[in-house]
Amino acid sequence: NYNSAWLRDNGPVWVEVDGQLTVQDWGFDGWGGLVPNYLLDDAIPSYIAGFEEVPVEVYDFINERGTLEFNGSNTLITSWVCLHDRNPGITQPQMEAFLQNAFGVTNVVWLMSSPSDDVTDGHVDGIARFINENTVVVPWYVDQSHVDAWVYNEAAAIIDAAGLNVIRMDVPGSVTHFGYPLSANYMNWLVANGVVILQGYEHAMWDSAAVATVESYFPNHDVFVVPGLDLSYTGGGVHCVTNDQPYGLAGEIELNIYQQLVPQT
Repeated sequence: NYNSAWLRDNGPVWVEVDGQLTVQDWGFDGWGGLVPNYLLDDAIPSYIAGFEEVPVEVYDFINERGTLEFNGSNTLITSWVCLHDRNPGITQPQMEAFLQNAFGVTNVVWLMSSPSDDVTDGHVDGIARFINENTVVVPWYVDQSHVDAWVYNEAAAIIDAAGLNVIRMDVPGSVTHFGYPLSANYMNWLVANGVVILQGYEHAMWDSAAVATVESYFPNHDVFVVPGLDLSYTGGGVHCVTNDQPYGLAGEIELNIYQQLVPQT
């Protein structure tokens, strides 16, 4: 329904500016024109900022939430492939300085390749995830002959060279959904208050192993699996279709905006 707006990579990015929670409104172009009629999607961040009565910073720069992975301190991991595709007129040094200024980070770690089956051109939330300030998890294909194994190995080497600790998480194999092979990559998780949500692949042994692994990464969180085959089939995951918001504005405000954005039955 192209007359509706959706939240997927196009929502607000929340930052703190002088003690004030602020929405950053980055441009969204339907993943580089992959889908048409994205103007309402592009308008969502400023709409949410207006509804919640918080300041908004608007950037004339295409940037999708799935390609931003922060350590909560001074480091951003992002994708040169994706950002260069969306903003071809900007050099990598210019882009890095722009991101440093916008997010207040000093270190930008650039991943340089995209998996062959990634319609987003290398979103980081399927390639590398921080589990603490200095440690990053990167997938490891159990079958190293897989066509994309090298992409994750390269990412791990880049992150290691940047001085961060790297842990590899198994991608145990693939499942078939609507006749299409989907790699069981569990990286696209959502970390929330006391919980971590994983997308599952309806393979009991693999899903259980992934839960146990992620529990070891987040020992103070409960880890849950939700059905994820349809999400994977459409090129995304749990993190892609959620938009985390700082706890300081949680509660009734979020419930009210949810009720306005989502038709109630």
